[in-house]
Amino acid sequence: MPERSTPILRLLLITLLILACGAPAGADAPTPSRPPKAGCPNLDSQLAQLAGSPDPAAFAARAGLVLSGGRVRVIVETGGLSDLGAFSFEEEARYADQVQGYVPVGSLCALASAPGVRSVRPIERPQPA
Repeated sequence: MPERSTPILRLLLITLLILACGAPAGADAPTPSRPPKAGCPNLDSQLAQLAGSPDPAAFAARAGLVLSGGRVRVIVETGGLSDLGAFSFEEEARYADQVQGYVPVGSLCALASAPGVRSVRPIERPQPA
């Protein structure tokens, strides 16, 4: 009996090792738990990944980010900085210290690093009830 169970145990062990060493499910999906790029501490981690992505359009689609013409829709929390035009920022709305608009993907880090910018994050998409 022990001789018969040995090949089955080996097969089971090999299967478990293959599953344990393989890529996790959804390995291509965005990982919001990743820390933002070191040079852009005020940039949301998803936006940092978008800025570093070789294919921003595909990444944005997977992450649920609003991307149009190479520009991503964001909310910038400012601490008094009022002119975001230097970053090719296209303002849509403003309330208190928050500004919503589109910014080129290539300008995300510069915008997040600007004096007076507290944070740059993606807009929250409405969820159906």
